[in-house]
Amino acid sequence: MTRLPLSEKSLDLIGEKIFAPLRDWKCAACLFVPGGGKRTLISYFLSHQNKIKKYISGKTKRKILLVYVNPDKIEEFSSIGYLKLLVNSLSVVVNSKEFKLKDIDVSKNILDQLQISLQLLVDRKLSIVFILQDFELILGLPDSIFQNLESIMSVDKSRITFILLASVNLFSNKVIHKFHNLKYAVTESVNYIKLLDRVDSYYVIDVFGKILHVDFPKRIKEEIFVLSGGNPQLMKYSIHILKNIGGIEKLSLKTIKGTLLKNKQIRLICNDIWNALDDKEKLLCIHVVRNRKILSSFYEEGEYLLSTGLISLRGEYTTISGELFHDFLESFVPKEKLICDPLTQQIFFGTSHCSDVFTPQEFKVLIFMLNHEGVVISRDEVGEVLWGKGYYEKYSEWMIDKIISTLRKKLDSLGSPSSALITLKKRGFYFKQ
Repeated sequence: MTRLPLSEKSLDLIGEKIFAPLRDWKCAACLFVPGGGKRTLISYFLSHQNKIKKYISGKTKRKILLVYVNPDKIEEFSSIGYLKLLVNSLSVVVNSKEFKLKDIDVSKNILDQLQISLQLLVDRKLSIVFILQDFELILGLPDSIFQNLESIMSVDKSRITFILLASVNLFSNKVIHKFHNLKYAVTESVNYIKLLDRVDSYYVIDVFGKILHVDFPKRIKEEIFVLSGGNPQLMKYSIHILKNIGGIEKLSLKTIKGTLLKNKQIRLICNDIWNALDDKEKLLCIHVVRNRKILSSFYEEGEYLLSTGLISLRGEYTTISGELFHDFLESFVPKEKLICDPLTQQIFFGTSHCSDVFTPQEFKVLIFMLNHEGVVISRDEVGEVLWGKGYYEKYSEWMIDKIISTLRKKLDSLGSPSSALITLKKRGFYFKQ
């Protein structure tokens, strides 16, 4: 008997998130973490459409056509290519019913012909749901594709809608502006599919274990869960890697961790997760690695990270979910270099917070130098940093030299070479690590 990808209870919870918005005929966006099992889940639901009907059953009984749009089948990566994919995907579903659509003439306007076909279906009292898999892939197409999608919905918004499945944050400022007026539809219902909890992770590990004929002791299941953070793809690859080592029941936790942290395939998966984040989300992840905290003022900007479980709030601390991804992120933090955290304007030496090592005046000067690293800084600029725009009334060469001298000593004590801070005679200062 084939085992389910997750327990019945967990599948129902996810199915509700993805399909329940259709009860009110809303466009829905479902956001995953890369490797979060998006394709496995949708494949399961499409092969169990009776479950989908249960999730979307409401007061109004509709005859619904579920049109799965798989970008793997696109013939040409272009706006026209994507419209052709929509047509082909629709035809597969409709032609399996008791009637057929008129063949598309590729020499004519494809969007117009698609709209005509949809109108014919609507006239038959059919409702159409396009399930757009890997929606992040079309972000690389011209913005006109989003206007095309809006035009498709506009044939009859009461009978045509979309479910967007993506492994990026579609609602970051960098992305959402591309959607034009489609953004009003896709924000009607936004759901985040979280990484797996401990119970579901154990279940998935057992499923993979059955496939590979391996029985994992509880202690190893726990280690795989802690290392993967509940990411199904990381778990799958971890299990394959450990099986190839052999003697799983005898492996120490230290060996498991060391083996997986060094594995290139694991780091490629982590790199996929990293590349799916926007610049602000990357900064927030690095910030969590350094601080183990995230200020509440950043919750909105970190909504995708928090809602998918990529970062987790644990009491007063914030953590990266999974030691594998945490270790990957640490590689972006120079171990022997002073850094100014761009989000909080705090100073770190590697991952160690060291702002409190410096007096308020020293802190101001060092922050300015870190933000202008590799640039000659005049004494007047240092004076303005210390005493404000009216610095000339309080200006003191002696005080500036004293602060610079103390900074050098403190840099040495931290392990950061003071030679990085150079005094340029009659010009000012130069800081370069």
